[in-house]
Amino acid sequence: MPFLRFLEGIRIPPLTWLFSTLTYAGGEIAFFVVAMIILWCGNKRTGYYVLVTGLFGVVLNQFMKIFFRIPRPWVADPSLHPVASAVPGAEGYSFPSGHTQNAVGLFGSLAVTVKNKRLRTALIALTILIPFSRMYLGVHTPLDVGVAFVCGWALVFLLRGTFRDDLRYRSAMPYIIAAALTLCAALFVYVFFVLDREGVDEYNLGAAMKNSATLLGCVPVLPIAYIVDEKYLHFDTRGRWYVQIIKTVAGLALVILIKLILPYPLEALTGDYYISRAVTYFFMMLFACVLYPMLFPYLSKIRIPALDRLGERASRIFARKDTAAAGESASAENTDGIDADGKEN
Repeated sequence: MPFLRFLEGIRIPPLTWLFSTLTYAGGEIAFFVVAMIILWCGNKRTGYYVLVTGLFGVVLNQFMKIFFRIPRPWVADPSLHPVASAVPGAEGYSFPSGHTQNAVGLFGSLAVTVKNKRLRTALIALTILIPFSRMYLGVHTPLDVGVAFVCGWALVFLLRGTFRDDLRYRSAMPYIIAAALTLCAALFVYVFFVLDREGVDEYNLGAAMKNSATLLGCVPVLPIAYIVDEKYLHFDTRGRWYVQIIKTVAGLALVILIKLILPYPLEALTGDYYISRAVTYFFMMLFACVLYPMLFPYLSKIRIPALDRLGERASRIFARKDTAAAGESASAENTDGIDADGKEN
């Protein structure tokens, strides 16, 4: 708590705006968007690595939240004042931090995958700055953030070997899916049927039930998506640069449309918010991972000659810059080995 008071005392509008914006990168929406872009336009194995790491992290996080039941900092100590705009996104119990778990699972798994050093550094920085933003905003303690940070990185490295190459990925994926389904079902049963609700307030219980229903909808799509793609679909993630943009924007727009529209008829039909949420997320994931990729062969046929020419020009410009940079680097290395008299050092 003393550290949170220190951060509260040094808050200034520019930093508050920065960390209020940055903290969204650890949320559910950011995780889903980045994971889908990788799965649709990047590398399927990496996409599944990100998804599996994130899903395992969320299940673990929710189990710990409802088991330890540690209240938010401002609830435990009313003298603390979180940033008001961050409070609505701080659902459920405080320990451990869900945003930290998401941030490390997403950006950490990408950091150990990419080869570009600058990009890797930026991704690792996000795994530090996003957790710090949760403390700066006053919605988590250092303990909340620290435990989630360690758990997140543990999952990143624990699962990394499985997704390092196609052979290990294909041989291990059935077991990973089985483990994910088992843990998700265990969380759902625990929260809805086993949990002693006397010690849980209504708000935090609602958050736990909501998150359990979300996972119950998402996780069962993993085996469906994997089996359909491996046996029948084999969708290609490659495409012209503008086709990739069209694919991403259209896909995300359709997923958002499902998320916004489907809950209303489902809730009217079932009369239960949690059932409608689980079914909505099931169809969101099913569309994103199975149905939408079926359209990729048709999207790949889109051709816009003007944009093709623009891409070719950009490629030539960057190729010249890379060649010039390589030449300057080689020249500098040669110069380093020669003194002012032209003799070798």
